[in-house]
Amino acid sequence: MQPIATATERHGVPYFVISDVKEGQYKPYNLITIFPNLLDIYYIAVDLVERYQWRTVAVFYESLEGLFLLENLVQNPGLHVRAWKINSTTGEEAIRHFLLEIRQLTVRNIIVLSSRTVTDYILKEDYGEEHLMDYYYTQVNDDGATGTLTFRKDGTRKGYNVDIMALFETGLYKIGSWNSSIAGSGKRLRLSAVKPTSSHTAQYPLGKGVIRVVTLLEEPFVRTKSDNRNRSGNDRFEGFCIDILDLIAKKLKFKYHLYVVPDGQYGDKRPDGSWNGMVNQLMNGNASLAIGALSITSRREKAIDFTKPFKADGISLVMRRPTKRSSFFQFTEPLSGMVWLLMLAVFVFMGFTLYLLDKVAPPSDGKARFGVGESFWFTFASMMLCGTEIHPRTIAARTLAGGLWVFSLIIISTYTANLAAFFTVSKFDSDIRSIFDLLEQSKVRYGTVLYSDVGAFFEKNKLVKFQQLWQMMSSVQPDSMVASSEEGFLRAKSTSEEYAFIWDTPAVKYRVAHDCDYVQVGGTVGSRGYGIGVPLGAQYREEISVALLQLAESGTILMLEQKWWTSPIKCPDIDEAKPSKTTSLSVDKVGGVFIILGLGVGMAVISALLDYLIRVRHADERTKNRRVTEKTTDKVIYDGAITSGLQLEEPFLDHATKHEVKCTGKQTNIF
Repeated sequence: MQPIATATERHGVPYFVISDVKEGQYKPYNLITIFPNLLDIYYIAVDLVERYQWRTVAVFYESLEGLFLLENLVQNPGLHVRAWKINSTTGEEAIRHFLLEIRQLTVRNIIVLSSRTVTDYILKEDYGEEHLMDYYYTQVNDDGATGTLTFRKDGTRKGYNVDIMALFETGLYKIGSWNSSIAGSGKRLRLSAVKPTSSHTAQYPLGKGVIRVVTLLEEPFVRTKSDNRNRSGNDRFEGFCIDILDLIAKKLKFKYHLYVVPDGQYGDKRPDGSWNGMVNQLMNGNASLAIGALSITSRREKAIDFTKPFKADGISLVMRRPTKRSSFFQFTEPLSGMVWLLMLAVFVFMGFTLYLLDKVAPPSDGKARFGVGESFWFTFASMMLCGTEIHPRTIAARTLAGGLWVFSLIIISTYTANLAAFFTVSKFDSDIRSIFDLLEQSKVRYGTVLYSDVGAFFEKNKLVKFQQLWQMMSSVQPDSMVASSEEGFLRAKSTSEEYAFIWDTPAVKYRVAHDCDYVQVGGTVGSRGYGIGVPLGAQYREEISVALLQLAESGTILMLEQKWWTSPIKCPDIDEAKPSKTTSLSVDKVGGVFIILGLGVGMAVISALLDYLIRVRHADERTKNRRVTEKTTDKVIYDGAITSGLQLEEPFLDHATKHEVKCTGKQTNIF
């Protein structure tokens, strides 16, 4: 290149090259590089490592620019990097030794930045009985399809696209793109899942070495043993899925290494098109199987393959068990407040109506008339199904009283029947009875795991109520979304806020059965299933599916479900209709009856006292008035007798109701 570069530089002729100019090579001012900047290729590698969340990576580099890549990779605190410098003089034996060392280190991710000759040899070299031709690598289009040819002042390319390709045995497939003109690693790299047109052998076939299985901790599917610190390897884990995996491994005769997904997610498609969680681990070749509470969804089916489902799945609502409510006036709960008000209105209406009907009726000798007090007393006694000494006189009043008796009979019978149930069945203070009741209140916040299949279910569902629930969770109350299911369950159990967690039904049922602080609200929505995830086109998927069907037909899976979901703890059911045994009623349930009795006694005493005081006062007033009247009458009689010339033979007697005054010749009675 040097002679041509010198000649073009002397005559000022632009000099185009289609390969990258490496460090140390002569770069004339008129040199224009069509090949993308090598540093950008390194940026692509860094972005891919971050997106796939690799924890270990091996790097083969040839030029000094490879150190730039290593410098960026080692800045990732969670990434372990091993590097080997090679060149065109490195022999095949040395490369084979490097690959053997990588195999012993169980490194699954390799980045090769070298000449085509060295790269082709590494890709074709056998690696642990698996060909690296199945690994992902990046390739830049050579036909000018990388975008419009624009250059910087130093002659290097800018504003171009790089296609990210996946190499399978059936061909080369584009799985994403990288744009150099966009800032930020999260935006310039866009990945999308691609399903090969025909089946291909997955990276780690069963029966050949130890396969890697990714999982996620969630009881009772997978959990760590209580003494896991004293254990190592697969022996640290136990659970429903672990038992199934052990049985499948024995049937198909393979060994596995189990590890927990780093980001703690099952796997969902992000807004930028990339995947996270266990799905991501399968897509980038870190694992051959994904087992756990991994739901089979149409979205995930585009990125990975699933076996036959081994357990049914749905979506349920879990909350903190409401506080049991006890009240002195619990005996009033069989009838609503509106019914009690209506009964009071009936009492007032019937009392006045009976009084008016008796008032307008013609007088009847020998029968007492209904005053206001008598009318209301008769109404109250009738509503209590009691009798009185007085009865209505007219046909209209008796007809009205008959209707009142029928009304009272039905109301009291209904009240008595419901009262027994209210006293014997525990009541909980909660207005939410189903997942849709969340829309009709604002007190309880609710959400699910961010970027989960449960969230995707609400997001993609076309039913109006599901769309409203998703809008509330994702937009109106975005802080109600949680990062993991464990965080969601802890938040639902917390007493610091009212929170409802929406999650998979089997996980909810397990929590409710083993922790009485939780309660499942309502039924199950959605119908799905749990399956074992495998890479796209994995031939061993059918073998695992057949093994699962055999376990189901033999009843083994059912026995495992009973083993892990059955709990000796018996928590009270919020919807329980009948108690398991009759229990005595405590004072906190019937204390209101004694309060009402006490109020009645108190009102009776007060009424009697007031009646006594009123009668005493009226008696004193009558006595006083009578004395005044008698004195006045006596005086008038005495004065009259003297004036008329009568002679009183006896003194006038005071305080007599009837006096005899003897006059001359006759006796006169004076009142």
